[in-house]
Amino acid sequence: PSPENWEKGHKAPKPKVLKLCIRPEDQTAHEDSFALEEETVRGFWQPVKFDAATAKDEDGLMEREIISYSGKVQMRWNVRQAKAAWQALNDGEPDAPAVFFGAAHVLENNVFRHMTVMDDLDIVALEGEIVRSLHF
Repeated sequence: PSPENWEKGHKAPKPKVLKLCIRPEDQTAHEDSFALEEETVRGFWQPVKFDAATAKDEDGLMEREIISYSGKVQMRWNVRQAKAAWQALNDGEPDAPAVFFGAAHVLENNVFRHMTVMDDLDIVALEGEIVRSLHF
């Protein structure tokens, strides 16, 4: 919370929310690759993960991308670009969109699980196959 929120009678405004989305044309192009609600316990999209990296960049960010999966579709949003878009939205820039579109990629099979091992390597388990290491 903002330090101003601790002052009596003063409440700082809440930050704006930047929505991470898939482009409508990608949604249409890959419609047969998404998980259906009844196919997954976790729902249509898996929980969001950050890809692993060991060195911080000039903005102090360790993760390069935000990642989520639905069926065979992997969505990726660049952290630095998302941070800039969110900042523009919070600064009240007139053309700042409230939606940030990511890149959609189709994998060869449905993704069962994504995990990071030793803060350095992303492991993706594909449905019906052995665990694979993906280097981004």
